[in-house]
Amino acid sequence: SHKECDMLMFYHRNNVENFKDDSGWDPAGSLDAESNDYFSGKVIKFPQVDDPLIHNIMNITRVKTIELIRKYFNIHFNEFLLPTESHLVKWEVGQDMNLHSDTSQKSDIFKSSAYEPGYGRRTPFHYTYSGIIYLNDDYKGGETIVDGDIIKPEQGKLVVWDSRTIHG
Repeated sequence: SHKECDMLMFYHRNNVENFKDDSGWDPAGSLDAESNDYFSGKVIKFPQVDDPLIHNIMNITRVKTIELIRKYFNIHFNEFLLPTESHLVKWEVGQDMNLHSDTSQKSDIFKSSAYEPGYGRRTPFHYTYSGIIYLNDDYKGGETIVDGDIIKPEQGKLVVWDSRTIHG
């Protein structure tokens, strides 16, 4: 809901400084130091959330997102889906992310250091789906490009794609 989006933004705004020294984004150690600096002070990871209400909102959102992914991608219920990463992230004015994918090819799932051609990012784990939920839309810009399609922000909008898809 819009109210929950506003609550998540409020929590981030009032708590992100507590995590400024945290490397932020990179649970598997796959980003270089420059990339970690890029996200430092902008990210609160789901396990770091210490407010029970905010934690609950994020957890319910994770469960609902899995349900929507199953429905949209026609995934059978005996197939295991686990939300490995959920973050609150604030993008600063003028900040962007280069086009990239979030995982290696499926054939590289079990390699400990799979490299994405042209990106050089190690991905020692495999993501199947990636996504974003826009918490606000009261600004110009902020579009996400997924496989060449430009997606405009709308508060509460969930966008999910196959993690191998080029996006940014």
